[in-house]
Amino acid sequence: MRWSVLLWVMVAAGSSGCGEERLADGVADPDNLPPTAASVSGPSPAGVVLPPRRPFDSNPLGLPGRPPEVEEGQRVFAVPQRMLAQARQGSSLVLRAATVRGREGNDLVVRVGTGIPYPVHPAYVVVPRPGRMGRGTPVFAAYRGVLRHGVVKNLSLDRVVVRYTDLGFKLGDQKLVRQRIGVLQPGRLMAGGQAVARQGGQLHHVQLVSVGVHSDGKKRWLVIGHGGAAQLVEETALIALPPRRFKAKLGTTVLAAWRGGMVPAELLALDRPGLFTVKRQRTSRRLLVGPGMIMEAGTAKRR
Repeated sequence: MRWSVLLWVMVAAGSSGCGEERLADGVADPDNLPPTAASVSGPSPAGVVLPPRRPFDSNPLGLPGRPPEVEEGQRVFAVPQRMLAQARQGSSLVLRAATVRGREGNDLVVRVGTGIPYPVHPAYVVVPRPGRMGRGTPVFAAYRGVLRHGVVKNLSLDRVVVRYTDLGFKLGDQKLVRQRIGVLQPGRLMAGGQAVARQGGQLHHVQLVSVGVHSDGKKRWLVIGHGGAAQLVEETALIALPPRRFKAKLGTTVLAAWRGGMVPAELLALDRPGLFTVKRQRTSRRLLVGPGMIMEAGTAKRR
């Protein structure tokens, strides 16, 4: 019995010293803190010094631009943080629906979906602008979280009935709130709109993001081309879509957007407002395109 009592006392004394060591004032010894409390740039538990975390570059392409007049909570379209962190000319970009959470210097702080808010330079943000709307007015709005184009079919009380025109198929009409719709003007280059870029004797279909005057005094647009490729294009090389007037008749040859280019096609049918059925040369496949994806064949030659 005497030996069992002595053994129990020794075990109890040993267990009391197994916890974290403490200084005289009762504060835990910093050398014995758990790894999660270690500094990011300090030594790791293995004794390796970790480099400081690199700051996030909100303007990787070095674009000009000033913060737009927006309010906290306003809906915009922005390049997601992961794409922005790796952005360069030719890399893939997309504009996703986001909410403005504030400002950080000249940057906007936005949040995409339920993600973490992050700073973004205004050149990578498209703000939907209000304007007069009627049947056939070209607009852009979110479809499944991504910026898409359409036309106004009609107005319904506090909602706008929008027909999407760049999905490649006919979707049922959507009732959207006005604040989430960006109004475009035919024949004018506008952020969020579409255009044709003349490069190397070819016509490329692009989406407009932002414009600014660069250090050499030239005005250039950040555009998104085929496959989401980011490009900088001089404004003088762009033709705004949709055109002010589109007068092509059924059966005539037009230029339609296909795989990033503008290719000859026969205009087969119109589904007013805003949908055109065309057929490319030497193929029987039909394409459904919107007003921002079609132009008269001689338009580029006249400019």
